[in-house]
Amino acid sequence: MRFLKRTVPFICVFLMFVVHISQAQQVQKNQDLSGLWKMHFKGVEAGCQDEAENGPKEGEFVFNVLQQGDTLSGTWTDGRATNMFTGRVSGSIVSAAVYGFYNENCRVLTDITVQIAGEGRLVGTYSGHELNCETCAWQGEVTIIIQDVPELPPPR
Repeated sequence: MRFLKRTVPFICVFLMFVVHISQAQQVQKNQDLSGLWKMHFKGVEAGCQDEAENGPKEGEFVFNVLQQGDTLSGTWTDGRATNMFTGRVSGSIVSAAVYGFYNENCRVLTDITVQIAGEGRLVGTYSGHELNCETCAWQGEVTIIIQDVPELPPPR
């Protein structure tokens, strides 16, 4: 359970997000990164007080990100925690952080650094840790696929 608690935030902590765009891709500075972000992560968790939580971790988070100008934002709830994603785009660089807020006053922070690897695809790394609760820290690789958010049909 603690793994899920920390996993959502670091995906959310989509955090300090740095995107480098290769010249070959020639991605425009004003590319809109809004959409449904499917983030797959694979890494390791270590330093946990509950040693059973240490070890390899893999999973996926899905959330909606909105870009307004050079600012990225998103919020979602995983049933136990509210997760807030904030980021900033500067040219081809995106810096972001995901914060998770849990009922037992536990907070988690995840930073992500990614590179655009094609249209709607970002790859890179993540790292994070707990605040005000356990001592767990995590790090690994992340792949994000951005999909358009389906429009709702007009009311009848």
